[in-house]
Amino acid sequence: MAHRAAPTAILQAAISKFEERSDGVSGLPQFMAAPRFAGARPGYYFGRGASGVGYYLDSKQAAPAEGEADDDAGAAAAAAARARARHVDAGELLREAEEAAGDAGMEMLDAKGLKRLTLQLERKYNSNLEARMRYADQPDKFMESEADLDEAVKALLVVASAPDLYPELVANTSALQTLLALLNHENSDVAADAVEVLQELTDSDAVEDAEEEAEVLVDALLEADALQLLVHRLSAFDEKASSEEASAVYNILAIIENMIDLKPSVAEDVVEQTKLMKWLLGRLRPRDTDSNKQYASEILAILVQQSDANKRKLAASGGMDAVLQAIAPYRNRDPESTEEEELLENLVDVLASCLLLEENKSVFVEAEGVELLLLILRGKRLARTSALKCLDFATTRCPPACDRVVDQAGLKTLFAIFMGKLKVPKKKRDEASTAGEEEERTVSVIASLLLNCSKQSRRDRVAAKFVEAEFEKCDRLMEVYLRYEGRVAAEEARLAEAEEEQEEDVLLARMDAGLYTLQQCALIVGALWLVGDVGVRKRVLRLLHQQSHTVGSLRSVLLEYRANLGDDGPGGAEERARQVERATQMLLAMGHDPAEDEAAAKEAAAAAGGAANGGAAEGGGAAAAAAAPAAEGDDMELEEAEEGGKGGKAAAPAVPAEADMDVEEGEEKPPQPREERRGGEGERRRSRSRSKERRKEKERRRSRSRDKKRGSSRERRKERSRSRDREGRRRSDRSRSVERRTRDQRSRSPRGRR
Repeated sequence: MAHRAAPTAILQAAISKFEERSDGVSGLPQFMAAPRFAGARPGYYFGRGASGVGYYLDSKQAAPAEGEADDDAGAAAAAAARARARHVDAGELLREAEEAAGDAGMEMLDAKGLKRLTLQLERKYNSNLEARMRYADQPDKFMESEADLDEAVKALLVVASAPDLYPELVANTSALQTLLALLNHENSDVAADAVEVLQELTDSDAVEDAEEEAEVLVDALLEADALQLLVHRLSAFDEKASSEEASAVYNILAIIENMIDLKPSVAEDVVEQTKLMKWLLGRLRPRDTDSNKQYASEILAILVQQSDANKRKLAASGGMDAVLQAIAPYRNRDPESTEEEELLENLVDVLASCLLLEENKSVFVEAEGVELLLLILRGKRLARTSALKCLDFATTRCPPACDRVVDQAGLKTLFAIFMGKLKVPKKKRDEASTAGEEEERTVSVIASLLLNCSKQSRRDRVAAKFVEAEFEKCDRLMEVYLRYEGRVAAEEARLAEAEEEQEEDVLLARMDAGLYTLQQCALIVGALWLVGDVGVRKRVLRLLHQQSHTVGSLRSVLLEYRANLGDDGPGGAEERARQVERATQMLLAMGHDPAEDEAAAKEAAAAAGGAANGGAAEGGGAAAAAAAPAAEGDDMELEEAEEGGKGGKAAAPAVPAEADMDVEEGEEKPPQPREERRGGEGERRRSRSRSKERRKEKERRRSRSRDKKRGSSRERRKERSRSRDREGRRRSDRSRSVERRTRDQRSRSPRGRR
């Protein structure tokens, strides 16, 4: 059998023994200060220690007895004793403890020793049970048997060092049944010791290398209704009565966590079969924070992360409101300890996990969760990043939450964070999440507002923010977009050099580099493009051109986003169709030609040998590549269309009537050829015809634009000439008026009269 590390109790016993041995010499001082060595002193050694420099009492040396010998003999005896003595340091003490525990450890690993311990527990348990029944009214007569029972329970702690004996413990002993029965013992100390033994047996460190044996133990506990017994005892312990009972509560929570680690299905079973969820939510209510409250929040987070059924039950039982009330104190203050910081993180994890279910979002909105998160965002506290995370989860595909953000004046706070104007103080920010996470969360929330608000008026309020202060928010948006585009491009180059072949791994690597935030930025630009503000469009194009980019780069990102939309999320195929339609509207508004999608799909299908799935997967990238050569021409067309727009609205392609966003009527599409031919030759001819028509239309637009500019120039010159004439007349009138006033003054003065 493999030798395992000795339990902590053995090492503590060795340390206590050493301390007793060190303090056993009586009548002599433990330390005598001396700045320098002044000769040998019997029973002491000179050195620097915890008390400073001087002579320290050495228990290995024998102190001289009175009248034992003369000074020379005493000095010789002391020298001999020092020669035999040695100073015991911490490392040597640990080795001695391990050696002392070696024999005991070998005994613990023995099946015979396990049998002896379990039989001893049975005898002590039966003896105590009999004494309690016989002397029910005389506690002093069964106290001794109770103390023996407590020692027998603690003796089972050594079994945790031998998890390979767990099958033997389950199959050939009744120790588990006895320990579970002791959970209902009237003496809370005995019950607490039984809980401690179960916690040690299931501890992750003890079963790290013996998972199969540990699963046998967990299965046996589940068959014996351990979950019900543990949760029942959880409510019976009084944490305020003693520290032992508070520790027992902590150990019960640890047992449940250990069982979930070994068997994840326990997370759903314990919520379904017991009242653990109710107890955990109640434990969050007290204002004071301690280790048990923090651990309760951690267990609650584990439960909701493991099961959707647990998420639903928490929301249905009023748990959403309880979690929000537990978070509420941190809108005005920061966590004061590490325990409070962990508590806040756990509560945020609980809230974020529950918001993954669409039905829970309505409960969150009704509980005024959006208002609480906005208060936290305005408070410049450590909880701000956590609040942004929850707000991001809440506004994703949830129009009521998005409407509430706009109606509760959340745009001002949200865009202040987006612009970096609402900063957390440095002394607090060092311990908070990085600014990058806040940036990504804010971009995601803004995209959700533009895409999910139920009314166009609210979407217009969000879009109007990008026009304020000389389009500063447009500048910030494109700065973020270009930065993340560079990150993703760098990661793609690295993956190309590494020759990564797994498509899923490539996608995950690109997502880690910032692909999601890049797509959200492109969606924001697309939504703004649909609004049709000429100033925003020109600003975006100018910023792209400054970095040698075109609107084609935005279209490429949107094409990939549309191609990778799946129907396995909330809403299924219906939600996917809505998102595809919305992305298509944005692409059309940016000048994307739908014919390019068809051509790209056919090319991809041909390259894949006619496999339809392969063609669909490659459609987005091929279409982006086909659109790239004509990107600059598209930009020119967009700019010319904007210059010819009326009322501040640029022309945009027509979209279906059932679209969820209001857009302007689009330009006429180029006329299609009369002959519809099959095969590649017909397709190429139609493509060339469309290209010719586009070039002619472009020349007509340029001609109209030049004529308009010439006419505008002539009008401006005439206006300037008329302005100069009017200014000249005003000046001449003023000069004549001054001359008249001067003559009048002179005529009225005495000198003038003379």
